[in-house]
Amino acid sequence: GDTQHADPDEVIRIAAAHYFAQQGEETQLRALLDRYPDLLEKRMKFFGARKPVHGDQFTLLHRAVLTNTNTSLVNLLLDKKANIDADGGNN
Repeated sequence: GDTQHADPDEVIRIAAAHYFAQQGEETQLRALLDRYPDLLEKRMKFFGARKPVHGDQFTLLHRAVLTNTNTSLVNLLLDKKANIDADGGNN
């Protein structure tokens, strides 16, 4: 995404949400999404020049499904209406 005008606090919140989804940290992710519901569909943002890597376009749901077996965390994201058809950048 465009990081020229990215809010550093938002970048940190997005990174935390993705970390919690990847690690299966349901309690922490629920608390973060309850406070910042707009994070649900956010992709990671990065500052400065950086070579894109696989997974940059993942949503929280992609990350949760692909990296852990915590079905209750996946269900949390589905309950919050995560987009099951979101493009994960696998083109």
